[in-house]
Amino acid sequence: MRKKTFRILLLVWALILIGVIAFLITWLIRFLTVYEASVPTHTVEAVLAQLKTGDLSGLTVTLQNGDPVEEGVPFAEPEKISAYLGETLSTGELSYMKLNSVGDKTHEFYSVTADGKKVLRIGIEAVGRTEEFHLNVWQGVSAELLDPSMNPTVIRLQAPSFATVEVDGMLLGEKALTGEEEPELIGKMVELGYIKDIPKIYSYEVEGIFSHPEVRATASHGRKLPVLVREGGLYEAPFAPPAGFEEEITPLIMEIIPNWGRYFSRDGGYDAVRQYFIWGSPVDRTVPGADISWMQAHTGTEFSEERVENIRYYSDTCFVCDVHFLQTILHDDPNRQREWETNVTWVFVRPDADSAWKIADLVMNTGN
Repeated sequence: MRKKTFRILLLVWALILIGVIAFLITWLIRFLTVYEASVPTHTVEAVLAQLKTGDLSGLTVTLQNGDPVEEGVPFAEPEKISAYLGETLSTGELSYMKLNSVGDKTHEFYSVTADGKKVLRIGIEAVGRTEEFHLNVWQGVSAELLDPSMNPTVIRLQAPSFATVEVDGMLLGEKALTGEEEPELIGKMVELGYIKDIPKIYSYEVEGIFSHPEVRATASHGRKLPVLVREGGLYEAPFAPPAGFEEEITPLIMEIIPNWGRYFSRDGGYDAVRQYFIWGSPVDRTVPGADISWMQAHTGTEFSEERVENIRYYSDTCFVCDVHFLQTILHDDPNRQREWETNVTWVFVRPDADSAWKIADLVMNTGN
């Protein structure tokens, strides 16, 4: 009887012990599972996995200057950032490191690098505690862009007022306009009444993320204007003429050059060059007043290197161009033969689009 009772008690204790061990193992497995889920780095990895897909939802994404990446902010659109993060995080070798200098018990920050280059600072936050074991429950809350190419920069542009300007496919409006000015030499033409309205030079400034900005300018006459990058990074769309205008106007300018040169070398009369002027205009008063008495006696003159450059087409009634030519003053004595280089800017105007172009003003740039 006692042996039987002992066996029963031994069995009961064995069952209790097995139960306790099973409970402890279950508790430990549950604790490790909950603990593993509460490790902050798992949340960081979950955020990275999300960003690899280009999904920014649930995160406050900011630039290094603190500006948010949000809808409606030109050049910092979420789509652009999504594409950048998706490509960078998916193709680069990733690593991350906790930043101990910032954060606290409920806020942690991690620096993320791709191929050794810093790209992100991820912020996670403890949003509560687990029902069991009261461990922190972490959630990704922020992503700050650290890549220098994602730093906001300012682009400055200048373009004719009749042109539409786009940066990375986005049309610039009045909000980007910072100033306007009249083109050189043209104000006098307006004052004297030779032309009525003249386009202005508009200045723009835009801030945003520009890895390789694509700047385009389109004139009202439909031509794509060339966009030049000047010293200091200024983008400039000059007053380029409509298609075919340069070919159309060049013969007239080449016709004027010898008459102009011969007048100054005293080989031709003023009427020969005046036919290309607006009578009574500044050029009509300047050219006859030029001192050409110094010109030596010679046997003839020849012209070479004639070219027209830098045509600025302001409207259908006004354009400006630079003219260059080399005039050789011939002499029986080769030692007295000389070359005379001319660089001049001519301002052409006409009353309407059906009239002939005439010179109204000039600027002598160089000459010898």
